[in-house]
Amino acid sequence: MDKSKLILLFFFLLFLDPGLLNGQDRQKADSLLSILARDIPNKQKIQLYLEISKCGLPIESLKYAQKARELSLRLKDRVREAEALEEISLSNRKLGNNVQAIKASREALSIYKELGLHKREAALFVQLGTHFTNDKDFFNGLKYIRKGLLFYETQRDTFNIILANINMGETYRLMGNPDSAAICFQKSLTLNSNNQLIRAYSLGNLGMVHSSSGKYKLALKELREAVEILSSLGDLPALTVFQLEIGKLLILDGEENKGLALLTESLVIAEQEHLKEQIRDLSKYLATYYEKIGDYKLAVKLRKQYENYHDSLVNLENMRKIEHMENQIALEKKEASILLLEESNHNKKILLLFFSIASCILLTVTVLLFRTGVKKQEANFQLQEQKRKLEKRDKEKALLLRELNHRVKNNLQMVSSLFNMQLHQFKDHPVADALRAGKFRVEALTLIHQKLYGKNLTPKIELKEYIEELVKNLVNNFEDTIQLKLKLETFSLGIDQAIPLGLIINELTTNSLKYAYRDASFPTLSIELLTHPHHLCLKIRDNGPGIPEVWQPNQANSLGLKLVKSLTNQLKGQIHQNNNSGCEWTLLLPVDKLQKAER
Repeated sequence: MDKSKLILLFFFLLFLDPGLLNGQDRQKADSLLSILARDIPNKQKIQLYLEISKCGLPIESLKYAQKARELSLRLKDRVREAEALEEISLSNRKLGNNVQAIKASREALSIYKELGLHKREAALFVQLGTHFTNDKDFFNGLKYIRKGLLFYETQRDTFNIILANINMGETYRLMGNPDSAAICFQKSLTLNSNNQLIRAYSLGNLGMVHSSSGKYKLALKELREAVEILSSLGDLPALTVFQLEIGKLLILDGEENKGLALLTESLVIAEQEHLKEQIRDLSKYLATYYEKIGDYKLAVKLRKQYENYHDSLVNLENMRKIEHMENQIALEKKEASILLLEESNHNKKILLLFFSIASCILLTVTVLLFRTGVKKQEANFQLQEQKRKLEKRDKEKALLLRELNHRVKNNLQMVSSLFNMQLHQFKDHPVADALRAGKFRVEALTLIHQKLYGKNLTPKIELKEYIEELVKNLVNNFEDTIQLKLKLETFSLGIDQAIPLGLIINELTTNSLKYAYRDASFPTLSIELLTHPHHLCLKIRDNGPGIPEVWQPNQANSLGLKLVKSLTNQLKGQIHQNNNSGCEWTLLLPVDKLQKAER
C-alpha cells in the first residue's frame, strides 16, 4: 500500500462512520471466510483472521481479531499476537469502547517493547495518543503522541513525523490551545513535499485554528485551498467540515448570500453521503441563523433535523450494537459450518496419528523403564557414596574443632597462670587490680572453651550452666560470705555471642564484688536471666550503696565499663543502670539478631 493510501485509511478512521461498510470489503470478507473452511496451516489462519478483521463490521472485526489473538497465544507467536491486539483496539474504538481500546493498545505496546520492535512501538504510541484524545484525555493523548514523534524524529522518518504532528495538532486544537496546534500543522505543511491529501488536511485544520483565534482572512485563505484540493480528490466528509467553517466566516464578513449558498450545498452533500455528524452541525448552525433573521419556518425544520441527528449520534453506540446484531446471525451460521469442517479435519489428523503414536509410546515406555531402573541403581550408589564421604568429613571437622578448642583452652590457662605469677610479684602494688581484672577476663574465656571441649561440630553454650559457674568462681575469688541468688532460665548461644556476654557478666559482677560490699552487713548478689519472645534480659543487682550518679554509656571512664559498652554494641543490645536499693544493671539482647548472627 503506497503512502497516499495509508493517509486515506488513517483519516477515514477519524472521520467516517464505522457503521458504513464498503460492498467490496463485504465481498472480500466472505471470500476469506470461505478459505477458512479449508484445511490450512494455523499460521495462515491467523493471517486470514486479521485480514477479515480489517474489512468487517466493528463487532465482526472484533470477533475475528480475538480469534487471531487466541491462536497466536497457542502458537506462542508474539508478533501476530500484538498485531491482533492492534485490530482489537481499533475495533473497540469504532464501537466507542475506548477503555478496552486503550487496554489492547497497551498490551500490544508491551509486546513490541519486549521484542525490540521500536518502529511498531512508536506507531502504538501514536495510536494510544489518538485513543486518549478521542476520550478527551488530552494530557495522556499528547504524552503518547510525543513519544512516537520522538522516535520518528531520531529515525528521520518524515512521513510518520507528519502524521504524528497532525495528530498532535488536532489534540491541541480540541483542548483549546490554538497556538500549539498551529505550530504542529505548520510543521506538517513544511515537511510535506507533494502529498496533496496531507496538505489539504494540514491547511484545513490550520484554517480552523486561525478562525478560532480571530485571524479570519488567513483562515479563509487556508480553508479555501484545502477545500479545492479535497474537492479534486473526492474526500466529501472532510470537504463538508471545512466548508461549514468557510460559510461561517463569509457570514461574519458580511457575505451572507455566499456563506448561505456554501452551507446549503454542504448540507446537501452531507445528506447524500449520510454524514451524520456534518448534517447535525450544519443543521444546528443554519437553524440558529434563520432564527436570527426571522425565517422561523425554515429554522424549525432545520432545528428538528438537528435534534434528530443529535439524538441519533448521542445513542450511536446502542444503535451500532442493534444494527450489527442482524449481521451476527448470518455470521454465526458461517462460523458453525467452519467449526464443523475444522473439527472434521482435526479428527482425521488424530486418526492418522493414533496408531503411529501408540506404537511409539509402547517402545518409549519400555526404553524408559529400562533406563530408569539403571539410573536408579546408579543414583542409589552415588547417594550412598556421598553420604559416606559427608559422614567422614563431619567426623574430621568435629575432631579438628575439639582439638582447636582444647588448644585454645590450654593457651588461655597458660595466660591465666602468667597473670597469677605477676599477681604474686606485685601483691601490694597498684597494678595488682589491673592484673586481677585481666585474669578474671581470661578465666571467663577459658571457661567457655572448657565447656566446648568434647562437644560436636556445632558448638553452643548453655548459658544457665555457664553463668552459674562463672559467677561462683568470681565470688570465691573475692568473698565467700556473699549470698548469691541466681534465677537463670535455659538458653543457648553460639561461641561468637557467648564470649562477649561472658565478658560483660565478668565485668559487672567484678565491679559489684570490688565496690558494693564494704559497709554491707548481709552482702547479696542477684543475677537473673529471663527469656522473652523478642529479647533476652540479663539483670545483675547488688545491695550496696549504688553508683553516685546514674551511669551513661557515653560517659564511661573506666576500662571495664568501656569494654561493657563496646561488647553490648557488638551484640546489638541495650544496657541500662539504676540505683534500686543498690546498683542494678539491665542488659537487653534482641533474640532475632542473636539467632541471625549464629547462622
